[in-house]
Amino acid sequence: MEPFYNLSLDINKEVHSSAGIYDSLRKMVKGQIIEDYACDGCNQKVNITQRVLLADMPNVLIVHLKRIVFCFDTLQNDKVNSRFEFPNVLDLKDYSFKEAMKDAEGLAEELKALREVHDDDYVYRLVGVNVHLGTADHGHYYSIINIRRGTEEPQGDENEAKWRKVEADPWKVFDDATVKSFSFVSDMKNEAFGGAGESSSKTSDAMSDKELTAFLASGS
Repeated sequence: MEPFYNLSLDINKEVHSSAGIYDSLRKMVKGQIIEDYACDGCNQKVNITQRVLLADMPNVLIVHLKRIVFCFDTLQNDKVNSRFEFPNVLDLKDYSFKEAMKDAEGLAEELKALREVHDDDYVYRLVGVNVHLGTADHGHYYSIINIRRGTEEPQGDENEAKWRKVEADPWKVFDDATVKSFSFVSDMKNEAFGGAGESSSKTSDAMSDKELTAFLASGS
């Protein structure tokens, strides 16, 4: 097990594709097959599946999208400009150790305890987005932030519906010294999901200069 506070996800490199965070999470838990792995338990070479499962979750989770990638054809960094969608409320239970290993037998006591994590611990509400303008080598970041956070968030089971209604919260854009109000309902998808087509002045190596690079979410 490895402690973590941020989750880095791969995304589809096709500029005109439309995918989302759950597509990347499914790829993460699917993993990859490693052949001829030297097993210490049986002293034989076996095929194993290496994958990432979520276990003990942090109170605040940062999800980082791998939009800056190294291209071995050009030997330089490229920015992945494809559209990437995410929900207002993120439920990670289906990608957890608890869910994937719920019927597993012979687990150590330490691992058995991970199956006791409460379902609510896997649910996060969106509280902020970092947006990048520019290419892989240069650009500018600004933030879109939900300013009703922490103790000001709706608390208790009776307020769950309000807690999930992120779009009803007040949001602001923080761009260096400039702070202004932000309309979540009308503008979030255009500002943060990325994808080509926002402007007709894009160059071939930067078909979209508004790309989501990360978003923050806080738990209940």
